[in-house]
Amino acid sequence: MTRGSIISLGIANPVFRPNTDEEGVFDNDGFVDHEKVEIGVPSVQEKSEADTASTAPTELKASLNLGHAVSLAVGQTIGSGIFVSPNDVVKQVGSIGMSLTIWLISGTLSMCGALTFCELGTMFKRSGGEYQYIKAAYGKLASFLYLWVCGVIRNGMGCAAISLTFAHYFMDLFMDEDDPGFVIAKKSAATAAIVIIIAVNVWSTKIGLWMQNIFTVLKLGALSVLIIMGIYFICAGKTQNINKNWFEGTTIDFPKWTNAFFASLWAYSGWNCINMMSGEIKNSTKTVPRALVITNVIMISIYLVANIAYHTILPIKVLRNERAIAV
Repeated sequence: MTRGSIISLGIANPVFRPNTDEEGVFDNDGFVDHEKVEIGVPSVQEKSEADTASTAPTELKASLNLGHAVSLAVGQTIGSGIFVSPNDVVKQVGSIGMSLTIWLISGTLSMCGALTFCELGTMFKRSGGEYQYIKAAYGKLASFLYLWVCGVIRNGMGCAAISLTFAHYFMDLFMDEDDPGFVIAKKSAATAAIVIIIAVNVWSTKIGLWMQNIFTVLKLGALSVLIIMGIYFICAGKTQNINKNWFEGTTIDFPKWTNAFFASLWAYSGWNCINMMSGEIKNSTKTVPRALVITNVIMISIYLVANIAYHTILPIKVLRNERAIAV
């Protein structure tokens, strides 16, 4: 049967190939001889498409908007730093004004890092953050080693610092810091906290997410209460702790200032999680830069107000000597 006769019979979309005998499935007119086609055996085109699909990288669904990114980054950034670092900063620099200056400069440095990550986040739209950037610049080996350093050293040290901060505040409710068994009790509580959190997340991701949400609300609630107390003290005229030269007693010791910067920058860490999930953010080219800038502006504002509240409520001598200042 010729091609014209097939068209005249009204058969839609005939399978037509060039006059070739590739794989022995075409007749002399260039049409598929269905008697020669082995059922279940994919064609060359199907094999090519399957190979392409199997080698294509897995992409995450972009489902997060600007509000999601900012809220997650703020929740990730606000942690133990703002409850521990203020007294360390004051202890190193010696005055209210200089401590607030350190916090402001650290926030500015954090913003500079965010602006750098804005450009990187628009260039590399896949999730992974620093891993993707190092891989593109230095290759797979460097990025692989970076992940190991993060998993074994950096993240482990951060987890230890956060758990010890929690344990210090928790045990301070029941024991005096001068008690001989306070250090052992604190370390035991920190270890127990890590084990419980690991066990909960292994048991159920959903329960782990609920636990994270609960602690985030408690953390933000505690910070809100602190700021409200500071505002109340100012409105009530109880400003004797800040009614003085804010730079009085400033220590001119640059090594100590360096330690102060370390303490304050620790509190600002966490905003880079936005770049970690850039592949899951809608319209990441615009959303990622906006989220990074908004997050850092929020953090600088909150930390400055929180530190003013600390100084309003507590004398500077107490801030220098007290470890769990939020208690």
